[in-house]
Amino acid sequence: MAMHKYFVVLFSPVLLLAVGLWSWYSPEQFALITLVVIVIVASGMCSRSCSLTLPYYVGGKAGGDTIFFIHGWPDNKEVFDAQRSHLSTRYRCVTVDLPHFGAEIPGQSRWGYDFDELADMCADALRRCLKEAGQQHATLVIHDWGSFIGQRLQRKYPHLVSRMVVMDVSWSGRCLPPQALIAAGVFYQYWLAAAWLLTVCVPFLGEAVGTAMSTVMISLMEVPSSSHTTRPKPFSSWCNYPYFYMQFSGWSELFGMRACFDKLHGVQGPSAVPTLFLYGADKGFDFHSKSWEKKLTQQPGCRVVPLKMKGGTVGHWLQATAAGLVNTELDKWLS
Repeated sequence: MAMHKYFVVLFSPVLLLAVGLWSWYSPEQFALITLVVIVIVASGMCSRSCSLTLPYYVGGKAGGDTIFFIHGWPDNKEVFDAQRSHLSTRYRCVTVDLPHFGAEIPGQSRWGYDFDELADMCADALRRCLKEAGQQHATLVIHDWGSFIGQRLQRKYPHLVSRMVVMDVSWSGRCLPPQALIAAGVFYQYWLAAAWLLTVCVPFLGEAVGTAMSTVMISLMEVPSSSHTTRPKPFSSWCNYPYFYMQFSGWSELFGMRACFDKLHGVQGPSAVPTLFLYGADKGFDFHSKSWEKKLTQQPGCRVVPLKMKGGTVGHWLQATAAGLVNTELDKWLS
């Protein structure tokens, strides 16, 4: 990891320090602003529509088995271009843009959506595209927040998914421990969640400031330009809502205000669907636990592949930075 990448970790602590100093020296002002933000966010979340019909985009071989791609932040469907191009002669490739990540979707809520809601939307899109092709199930290829969404989709609607290719991020279905929430928050999530809160709460200037904050983080993370610049409208902090809902739902579960996914939906662990887990081995830290990796390798039909590149780096956006390696593993897995 290049030295300047470590400066990413400074952003959220600096933000927390500034908030702490503000609350110490101007407690009345801090309390008033905090109350206003809580009221705005609470009223917005309560009034929003929780469902949306996602459009889907079909390419590749018309009669081929369906592969359904779900992207993460700050990407859109174009992040899988190398995979779609590689697989298009053999498979029917279907993509979606999550709300606020791609083209404007009529009726999308400015307050965003939590992961259960996004999983339901993607399941609905998958169901519609399978019906159109006269098929029963598909292979999921999922990355980043798309992994959070896709693994929920598979566990809630197992009949729609025959197998999964999970890239770089895992999700267990259980409550995250507080240390994991705090670590993720301090490293980058608080900063991006704050950028989203500015966008939705502050008229006129909020979006500009929030987008500027997000763009700085994108540059420090060295997000491949191919993963987020080719889009119908410019990138903005409107798509940062997963970071807010990650922290909001995580702390809600820990404090008993909301049941975790498994209890909420009566799911007893992940189904035994064949899963290929690919992750970049050159990152400063992993977005999965070693215990989850070990458990996955012990399941029949599952495989874990840490990707390394001689003379290069395989990071978080492995489908873009190591497309050749990823496509080779996909060929082995799908054949």
